[in-house]
Amino acid sequence: MIAVNDISELVETDQALRRSRALLQARLQLSEFAFHGSLDDLLQKALDTAEQFTHSQIGFFHFVAPDQETLTLQAWSTHTLQNMCTAQGQGQHYPISEAGVWVDCIRQRRPVIHNDYPNLPDHQGLPQGHAPILRELTVPVVRNGLITAVIGVGNKPKNYTAEDVEVVDQIASMIMDIAERKQAEGQLRLAAVAFETAEAMFVTDQNGVIEQVNRAFTRLTGYAPEEAIGQNPRLLRSGRHDADFYVTLWRHLLTDGRWSGEIWNRHRDGKMYPQWESITAVQDDQGTITHFVATCIDLTQQKAAQETIRRLAFYDPLTELPNRRLFLDRLSRVRATAHREGRHGALLLVDLDAFKRLNDACGHETGDRLLQEVSARLLHSLREEDTVARLGSDEFALLLANLSTSEEEAGRAARHVAEKIRQVIALPFLATQGEYHVGASIGITLFPVDGETASDLLKQADTALYQAKAAGRNRVRFFEAAMQSQIEARFALEGELRQALVRDELRLYFQPQVDEMGRIVGAEALLRWQNPLRGLVSPVDFIPLAEEAGLIVPMGEWVLAEVCRVMARLTAAGRSLRLALNVSPRQFRQPGFVRRAKAILMATNADPTCLTLEVTEGLVIDDLAGTIAKMNELKAMGMQLSIDDFGTGYSSLAYLKRLPIDELKIDRSFVQDAPTDPSDAALVEAILAVAQHLRLAVVAEGVETSEQATFLKDRGCVLFQGYLYGK
Repeated sequence: MIAVNDISELVETDQALRRSRALLQARLQLSEFAFHGSLDDLLQKALDTAEQFTHSQIGFFHFVAPDQETLTLQAWSTHTLQNMCTAQGQGQHYPISEAGVWVDCIRQRRPVIHNDYPNLPDHQGLPQGHAPILRELTVPVVRNGLITAVIGVGNKPKNYTAEDVEVVDQIASMIMDIAERKQAEGQLRLAAVAFETAEAMFVTDQNGVIEQVNRAFTRLTGYAPEEAIGQNPRLLRSGRHDADFYVTLWRHLLTDGRWSGEIWNRHRDGKMYPQWESITAVQDDQGTITHFVATCIDLTQQKAAQETIRRLAFYDPLTELPNRRLFLDRLSRVRATAHREGRHGALLLVDLDAFKRLNDACGHETGDRLLQEVSARLLHSLREEDTVARLGSDEFALLLANLSTSEEEAGRAARHVAEKIRQVIALPFLATQGEYHVGASIGITLFPVDGETASDLLKQADTALYQAKAAGRNRVRFFEAAMQSQIEARFALEGELRQALVRDELRLYFQPQVDEMGRIVGAEALLRWQNPLRGLVSPVDFIPLAEEAGLIVPMGEWVLAEVCRVMARLTAAGRSLRLALNVSPRQFRQPGFVRRAKAILMATNADPTCLTLEVTEGLVIDDLAGTIAKMNELKAMGMQLSIDDFGTGYSSLAYLKRLPIDELKIDRSFVQDAPTDPSDAALVEAILAVAQHLRLAVVAEGVETSEQATFLKDRGCVLFQGYLYGK
């Protein structure tokens, strides 16, 4: 999904494109106006334009003498002259040394904004009769190292901004480009003005035969002057516009004397391109049209920017698949068509099993490549008329339209596709670190169903997906109405869990850790939830829910604080005991985790040397350098560090040697069958050998029988934890 800040950036980009397009149109109008009007008329028109774009009430333009000591007032805006100013007009000279802060832009050689002008210490120094200034924005125009002019606007109802500076600066550049030509050459002929602009321009006679083109025209169209002159502009037609388009164009041109709009033309090399074209009819003294002047601006880059906005709004940048917004739109249209034509379709939600674990273990770059490969496999597995979208991190949506008139047959077709998807995703993924396997849980709902919207269908498929994952993952489930009640129960449990911290419903139980003689040498804190209605809730039921709901960090902080309080009480009673607690990857990755842990230790007066923090292998491998740095900070405080569930992840000796850890914990899954299963026995022996090699302590978890304990003792394990010693 696109985040709020992402949508804001899209809106700002769209507004900037609109403003840029309006400035392009203003530039065309000023270029055309310059041909007919005087320099003073042009300046006044430009100031009116600056006022309009910045919502100002004052506009003025001064030339600066070459000695940089004197201003010459050249023009006011129309609104200023009519409503706000009695100062002498054109040609008035004013020493810069006597001017107030309103010419700071000359002194500082940069645009200056004064949004509280009357309260400035040096707000005087205005020419007699000058319009009163409440706010002002002034921009210097620099040519060849000298300030040649100042353009200013004032009295905007709101504060001036950097966007206003950009607009006024662009208009100032337009003015000076044209003014320099006007001052240097006087009143130029039409062709001369046209062919000194940066825009592509061409002139035709009254019959539409091209008489002149400029260099920019050749750059835009690819046609040299000798190839274009004598031809009709039809030479450039792309074929994208029908006859009505050109009829409307000529009607406006002959009736209004001008036409402006977007048009697609064809380059000499055959490539089509968009441009903004403004055509003006030129009349003689008798009002007879003698020529047509066309000014053209290439819109290729602007169109590319618009396409970028569209892609950002409707497509996932990593996989280039449709995103949730576009998918819901397509789902709505396909559902409506299915309802109208009586043909069934299916919506499938696909969630990658174990993706998060792989992503944590191998890094986001590997995870991204896997997502791209999954996208390619999904696209290759479907019909051209079907849609694949990426809705979230590792969640994809498939829209299968027009499966059958029979709901039963549509269901069979959807299941066939789902099984095919499971098979192609189960194929190995190759990465630099090796070969990886992931599974896929899939939820399916069929449509159309009376009264149900696209959002309803998505919720149903999500409900079925949740059931597929709950059934053991790598499963396919169709939506059934009974599932909804189960999902509602899950949401109810989540709501109660959010209140558990506030209502003091969390409890800590301590499972002893013993040595080979059976003596208690430590304990691990185990979190339980004492719900007033449900009783004691198993961590299997609420820990994954806390991870999904984003509650694991505050819960982890509560556990750390509570363990520290227990340690402090034991120490005060003269019964020091090492206590261990598990830290979730999300909590460990918090930027302020070390600082927060230190604060809790200080607040509770707990001894950090009696505390062991347990982390998983997956956390260690993702951002190894950052993890090591954080571990070193914790070790410096006196804590011990342990790798929990060792052997179930992707770590290696190379990683372990670099980690400042003290202990490995053998996962209960290996301990359970070690006395009877040669494979598990070999794994346990290997872990013990690794620990001995690295001089690390080892705790065997999940010891429930004396046979397991004997097996471990015989192989040199001296620390144990499990139901055999206490729950």
